Amino acid sequence: MNPCAMQRWLALISFMAASALPVSVGMACDKAAFERVVQQSSRALQGLTQANKPRFQRKLQALKAKRGWSYDEFLTQAAPFVHDPKTQAYDQSTQQTLARVYDLGREGTREVPDCKVLDELRGLLERLVTTQKAKWRYLFTKVDAELAR
Repeated sequence: MNPCAMQRWLALISFMAASALPVSVGMACDKAAFERVVQQSSRALQGLTQANKPRFQRKLQALKAKRGWSYDEFLTQAAPFVHDPKTQAYDQSTQQTLARVYDLGREGTREVPDCKVLDELRGLLERLVTTQKAKWRYLFTKVDAELAR
């Protein structure tokens, strides 16, 4: 999933946490708890992108220089390092996880927040972060192997 699409999903998640779940004072799974889980996940995902995207782009540029690719050749030759069946699988997993998060937001209209929903939301958002970490590791492994050749 590209960074712009990820930001839109995170904005949607934040909106759902802020609007769909009523405040229930004194509960461990109140509106604020839902918001905290979403905010922590959002920060983690943004941090992953901020830390990895520039580094990955530098490695792709180093590969471009090493291979002597023109700009047009670079666009063609570098594409498999960014999009392949495995990255598509990571993206599909991300989309499925986000769809479930959206479903939980729709279910979160109860008068009293459901702690099981919060636990599931937490697990889903942790899975989302784990998936994105794995995708970055995979991308770096591919480009590093090619740079080493």
